[in-house]
Amino acid sequence: MRKLIMLCLIPGCYLAGTLKHFQAMSMTDRAAFELGCRVTDIQAAELPGNTVGVIGCGKKAIYVWLPSAGQWVNNTGSTHGAR
Repeated sequence: MRKLIMLCLIPGCYLAGTLKHFQAMSMTDRAAFELGCRVTDIQAAELPGNTVGVIGCGKKAIYVWLPSAGQWVNNTGSTHGAR
């Protein structure tokens, strides 16, 4: 089993391999559900600050890793049309 590496810097921590962690936690399936897409239509990209951007079916969402909760959270509040 691979270990995730946390690099802690003030004021926060960075999750090494953010996109891989997102995928390992089956978040691509969740994103597909939330965007109303098939998993094969989802594209995910690592963004700065423990975030992953997801695009699929003309919609997009941003997910943020919350270490205190131990989970990924959709930070967009709702889905928006992709540009």
